[in-house]
Amino acid sequence: MQTSKEYAARAWILEDLRQHLTTDELDEVILFARRAGYLDADVQLTDAGTRYFNLMTKYTKEVETI
Repeated sequence: MQTSKEYAARAWILEDLRQHLTTDELDEVILFARRAGYLDADVQLTDAGTRYFNLMTKYTKEVETI
């Protein structure tokens, strides 16, 4: 992924998790994402994070077009 796409994907994942966790504490969301394997220790996308983003945004786009 390009850097801008990685940034957008990381931001999307953190926002999605924040909504599901119902918290505004960014540290908690980042810790959860790291434990889930979506982000590495440097808060960079992992392969699992990329797959999660692609899966969730693909589904969202399909739902929006229906």
